[in-house]
Amino acid sequence: MLDDAQRALVERYHGVIYAVLSHEHLPASEYYDVGAERLCLAARSFKGNQDKFFSYAFTAVGRALRQAAGKRPHESDIDALQISGPDAFTEAEDRAYISDVLRSCKKFMTPKELQAMRNVLIGEKSHSQPEAMARDRALRKYKAYLNGEEIKTRPSEPLPPEQRMERDRKIVEMRAHGYGYEDVAEYLNVSGRLVRQIYANAGRPQYCTSADFARLLGVDRSTVLRHATARKEGRTWRIDEIHYRKKYPKFSKAYTKDEIEFIRSHPYWTAQEIAERIGRTACSVRIKKCRLKK
Repeated sequence: MLDDAQRALVERYHGVIYAVLSHEHLPASEYYDVGAERLCLAARSFKGNQDKFFSYAFTAVGRALRQAAGKRPHESDIDALQISGPDAFTEAEDRAYISDVLRSCKKFMTPKELQAMRNVLIGEKSHSQPEAMARDRALRKYKAYLNGEEIKTRPSEPLPPEQRMERDRKIVEMRAHGYGYEDVAEYLNVSGRLVRQIYANAGRPQYCTSADFARLLGVDRSTVLRHATARKEGRTWRIDEIHYRKKYPKFSKAYTKDEIEFIRSHPYWTAQEIAERIGRTACSVRIKKCRLKK
């Protein structure tokens, strides 16, 4: 028999049975009694923190259902079984349960997370990375809901200018320190798309990190660290001072007709002599002479 605390624990985590049935793709009409019995036994034997009972019960119920499914007749023998009549209420019960779960999740989940939660309940797999990420967020929120924890919901009203500026500053700072888009979005309770937009519109580097200087100078971060005085802060390097100059200035403008005529009229001059006369680099002059020969 269960005492009052164990009975309350079973009632609180009753949804574990349906979660395991959906995960194992088993019908509730045949295996619900096995899951309910194992959930009661798990409540009797559990001695730890009640916040960790969800994973304990999920593992115990899943093991019991897999063992029971292995003892049932094979699909090829189903036609030979004596069936008294179809269970007309099974599908209706499943639909009612899915509707109840989605109705309880609607107040703290986004539309994409609700769709992902529905796919989990009906046993469909995620076919893309955004769907998988929405599924993980939905399961984390639903687990927190079952545990009675407070779930952060996104504000429906626009933020005041001061709060919006502080939020944007925090987004740029966390991204500059190496946190991913989804980590920042989950921490600040905003969407990943908003994090990408704000970080992309931040413009020139505001936080002197190796990644910021690498984007500014057009080199990799290891080159920046070799020519800089830096210190490690969290996941990134904070640059105090940098002494880096490119070996030569880059010319992006095309050769003029006068420069081309000068190169053709001095075929015996070296590339260095021509480069000093026209203000180019010797490497650029050599490449241009080779192209003119073709």
